[in-house]
Amino acid sequence: MANVSREAFDEIHLGMWEADVKKIFGDPDDDNHEDWANYIPTVLTWENPDGSKVQVTFSHNKVTEKKYIENLEMFMQSNTQHKEYEDVDLELILRSGNSFLPAQKIKCSLFRIYSEPSSPYPGSSQYEATARIDNKDIQELAKRGYPIDPPSYESFLHEGVTWDVSDFTMYQIKQENNNPNSDGWDYHLKKTQEIRTTSS
Repeated sequence: MANVSREAFDEIHLGMWEADVKKIFGDPDDDNHEDWANYIPTVLTWENPDGSKVQVTFSHNKVTEKKYIENLEMFMQSNTQHKEYEDVDLELILRSGNSFLPAQKIKCSLFRIYSEPSSPYPGSSQYEATARIDNKDIQELAKRGYPIDPPSYESFLHEGVTWDVSDFTMYQIKQENNNPNSDGWDYHLKKTQEIRTTSS
């Protein structure tokens, strides 16, 4: 487990080589090299003992984005007036080029609607909901021939409301007693009134 300070995080800049980042942070606790081999950007994660984490995105081994995330689980639980749904089916609208694909059903292991807009990590926008999609359910979508790279995720539909994807972060929950780990993506959402026109 890492111990990445904000001072060390501030040393990372766009365009820095992956090897130089590892010299500062050490080896990551998690990466998507294997699970997301068809998704060119690579996300490496360093997790601190207090639950905060750093995620750095690389394209062609150079930094394109960095995030210092305070304990996201605590953030998601801190808004006590939120609505929460577990293992709920959402409709997902995917983008392909300049058009939208027909809505697809996807399982959401945790869908939270916050009582007021909140920021999950410093410097982020304020979001109104979070949809957690497990890797196993993303792979089911891939088996049906649909893109699974996170930037293709445009919107989620739930109970007649459209939620646009504003940002996403990789997550991993390490289980005990030899149970398999849970990993995937947290999609941070904003409600929209825009009507999506999908291709047939």
